[in-house]
Amino acid sequence: MTELDSRQHAFDENLRVAEDSLRGQLSGTDWTFVVPRPMQAGRTRVSLTSEPESGAAQMTEALPGESVDVLWNGPDGWVRARTVHDGYLGWARLGELTARVPAGLTVTALRAHAFAGPKVSQAIRAELSLGSLLGRAEGDVVE
Repeated sequence: MTELDSRQHAFDENLRVAEDSLRGQLSGTDWTFVVPRPMQAGRTRVSLTSEPESGAAQMTEALPGESVDVLWNGPDGWVRARTVHDGYLGWARLGELTARVPAGLTVTALRAHAFAGPKVSQAIRAELSLGSLLGRAEGDVVE
């Protein structure tokens, strides 16, 4: 096999699965090549870990709304994923990701809350941090 860094290139030699961009760079014909699925971090920060388990070391994180490409499914609800803005690979919980929507707003405060409505007496829907990306659904009102 060509020497590729598994921290930068998405492939698993044991499962024989790799991202489609590696086609022709891996030896053997028994590889399954996958096309990334566009998703994004949901309402909370998503930790991408070195292994598909909660206690594994964190490789990077995706802030709420940040674009993530899902590469393949792993065990017990984990997926192999890559953050789009910096290309870091890791394992993420699929339940913490949502369908990708166009970003409408970027959080410019160090910390912020997303409320259920236009008043601070409304329920808090998410804890946000600097750089979080917020999508806007049709009919959303920003005040």
